[in-house]
Formats: sequence, C-alpha cells, structure tokens
Amino acid sequence: MGDARISYLLAGAFKLFGTYTLNASIAIRSLNILFSALTCYPIIQLGKKLFGGTAGAVAGWIWALYPNAVALPITWAWDMSLAALLLTTLLWIGYALEEHDETFIWSLYGFLWDSQRW
Repeated sequence: MGDARISYLLAGAFKLFGTYTLNASIAIRSLNILFSALTCYPIIQLGKKLFGGTAGAVAGWIWALYPNAVALPITWAWDMSLAALLLTTLLWIGYALEEHDETFIWSLYGFLWDSQRW
C-alpha cells in the first residue's frame, strides 16, 4: 500500500527542490511529519466513537508520544506516515457512515478503499 504515492511525492519534491538536495529532504520529511501529526485526529475520533471521549484523548496522546510515530517520519522518507493517516481516516469514515443506507455513499466509500491499492 502506498508505494506509488510516495514515489510521486518524492518525484514532485525532487522536481521542485532539486534531486537529493537539502531543501528536498526538508520538504519530504516535513510532509512525513505532517502526515504523522494529522493521524492523531482520526485516531481521537475513532477512540471517541468506539470507546468514549477519554479513550479517544488517550489514544491521540499515545500516538503523539509513540517513539516510532515521532522518529520514523524524520529519519525515513517512506510511506508509513501516509499509510497510517489514510488507514485511520478510512476507518473513521467507515464508522461515521454506519447510519447511512445510501448505496452511492457506500459505493464511494468502497472506491476509496480500492484506491488504497495503488
């Protein structure tokens, strides 16, 4: 999951900032940090939905302070942060849609899951 996405992001950063330059490295790592930080929100919302507000807040803090969630986006230019963000966001959307019966909305949701394969 995500191999093509990260390749396109890396190619875009290299195109904008130069191949293997300091500015490209800063841009790529900043995106990874942003993706990792944004993952807190769907984790908090999932925790609230499934277990209550306190559990959601604790889950968000655990993600924010988890050493791998902090260190890996800085040290590796890979898709782990983006994959975590997309997975938690799709799970959160799925639980938000559980009251909906519209076929179109669920079809769109299925399309979003399928888009994670590329």
